[in-house]
Amino acid sequence: MIHFGLLKELIPRGLLPDVISGSSGGSIVAGFLACNTSEEMLVRMSPGQLETIQDALRDEDGQVVPWFDCFSVMAQRFVTEGVLVDRDQFLAVLEPTGMKDYTFKEAYQRTGRNVSITVSTKELGATNLLNHVNSPNVVVRSAVQVSCSLNGVMRSGQLLIKADR
Repeated sequence: MIHFGLLKELIPRGLLPDVISGSSGGSIVAGFLACNTSEEMLVRMSPGQLETIQDALRDEDGQVVPWFDCFSVMAQRFVTEGVLVDRDQFLAVLEPTGMKDYTFKEAYQRTGRNVSITVSTKELGATNLLNHVNSPNVVVRSAVQVSCSLNGVMRSGQLLIKADR
């Protein structure tokens, strides 16, 4: 993702914008920014680590699980399920990027960043902007997965919510 190259230049100079929003693919970067401190982001984007972010997940045998399956697997899934990307695998791949299970509130408390992610759902109606103010208990990576979903590409999941403690 080209976005990470830009972040590598902006962060050390203290030039990140005060308000950040993302939708679809941009929500991946927005979620990354929401959940990681500047120091954590620089470590995650350092040489050797950026490839890990791009591969994102290793299975129990240490094999890299990519963001997306190979073409033949996606084609077969499209024929059998009507979508190219497995939403549960995509949601799992987001966790090692530092998103873990942070809510918007928890992410804001960690980083102080005003980050919003745009989602569209049938249940909530039109497009919604999720952030620490209006949806503090929504899990950031679930918002990213829902934002990235698109008919024929990936089924939408559910917005995950953590109860206040």
